Amino acid sequence: MIQFSVLTKRVAGKGAGAWTIHHAAARLREAGHDIISPRVGDPDQTPPEMLIEATVCALREHRTGYSAKIGYPARYDRNISLPGLAGGEGGN
Repeated sequence: MIQFSVLTKRVAGKGAGAWTIHHAAARLREAGHDIISPRVGDPDQTPPEMLIEATVCALREHRTGYSAKIGYPARYDRNISLPGLAGGEGGN
């Protein structure tokens, strides 16, 4: 069992128990069990091509840090037309 510093209790808020479930699922998978994991971390599906292209574009523009909480307002108009986003084709 992993031992955590008592200091981690300072950041253990709502949802922090997800890591306990994640680690238990990883142990079961390593033991050969076929499980469906409520993933925390790496997704197990291929990202949409649109997302890959947006990532490459951001890297070319040297945008490698975290965005502001509100995102990039200059990009809102472009994103509104993307499928699956509010206001776009197939949006919510």
